[in-house]
Amino acid sequence: MPSSPCSFILPFTPLTKIAIVATASVSPEIEVKMLEKIIPEKFSVPVVFGSECYIPPKNAQEKAERFLSYCLDDSVSHLWSCRGGEGSADIIIYLEENLDKLRQAKPKMLIGFSDFTAILIFFSQKLSWPAVHGMGALQWVRKFPDDLTMSKTLDLVLNKKYPGVLNNLKALNQAGLKVQESKQIIQGELTGGNLTLLSIGIKDSWEIETAGKILFIEDWNEKGYQMQRALKYFYRIKKLENIKALIIGDLMAGRLDPDDFENKKQEEILWRLISVFAEEYLKKIPVFYTPRIGHGNANDPLVLGWDVRLEY
Repeated sequence: MPSSPCSFILPFTPLTKIAIVATASVSPEIEVKMLEKIIPEKFSVPVVFGSECYIPPKNAQEKAERFLSYCLDDSVSHLWSCRGGEGSADIIIYLEENLDKLRQAKPKMLIGFSDFTAILIFFSQKLSWPAVHGMGALQWVRKFPDDLTMSKTLDLVLNKKYPGVLNNLKALNQAGLKVQESKQIIQGELTGGNLTLLSIGIKDSWEIETAGKILFIEDWNEKGYQMQRALKYFYRIKKLENIKALIIGDLMAGRLDPDDFENKKQEEILWRLISVFAEEYLKKIPVFYTPRIGHGNANDPLVLGWDVRLEY
């Protein structure tokens, strides 16, 4: 897999046209149609999308056919997920049926996160298309991501610039602290995404391949025992056995409870249980936390299948 210096230009297809794709839940029509103005203003290229972004298709097959039409359109260079939600994994059976056609199509950059994790893993592992875990297209309308996230996303899409670094990491176990203190360099191929989606991919055609890689996870509004349970499952099925490092992003996306006191309590429980897991189960694997991956307003773009270097 390609390795990276501190910053480099991705050798991907030039930006020509962006298709807004809807593989998960639909969005308000008025917001989707605002992208007709916002995307050309920001990226200086045409944008296309269909009614599937705001009117639910009849079934998964129809949703897949609309998505495939953009995948096979060589005038399109980027496929940007409108939003997350539910349903992306349902179309993968139809993508499998069209693998030969997809292999003949011009590779496109895919961008999104959350439920779109299934699509990113599929295209990264099956076709080696550039799959970017990053902000959804509709977030340009809602202006939800912070300035750094939007700046990095613009630079990646417009200029194909990618830093190839995950920095400002906080160690969550002794193995992580030792690496941090010794300033040991960890570099390797990156993979990961939403933990709930990665879990449902087990034994499916897009099951994540983690061996020898740096794995990152994030999730939304999950309590401590839910995250610890999911990580223990990944440990039991040996998805954490041979990874170079585990990076844990945001798991709350803001609040776990409307009451300030209870929310603080749940947040403390969450990170205590995550730290206990990291220390007890991953004694030889460095585990780190970063607030810059996930459903919060910090969601820096990460390219699956490409090397990153960890900095502390």
